Amino acid sequence: MDKKPYPSETQERFIVRLPDGMRDKIAAAAKASGRSMNAEIVARLQESFELTDDVNRGSALTLPTGLIKKIGEQVEASVKQALREHPAETTKARRVEADFVGPRRTGAHRKTNR
Repeated sequence: MDKKPYPSETQERFIVRLPDGMRDKIAAAAKASGRSMNAEIVARLQESFELTDDVNRGSALTLPTGLIKKIGEQVEASVKQALREHPAETTKARRVEADFVGPRRTGAHRKTNR
């Protein structure tokens, strides 16, 4: 009786030379995402092709919601830490914030007619 080969035995293989440290980065990313190193590499390649396809089609690039949330949390934590370490800069930071997102709204603000 002939034994049927595993799918991984019939798929195309490709040997890649990695720069120093790349294997460790792939291993760490694979562990964090709960994938094998091969699955991590394939997933990242697939994502890069999808992004390229989106750009070529003129589609808007969007970041995954989880990534946007994580970036926001890291920025907020960094700002809070900086303000704790440099309290004199709080006023300056509020002015910069107002330039980018507008003044803080409180219950005491007035409505303006346009």
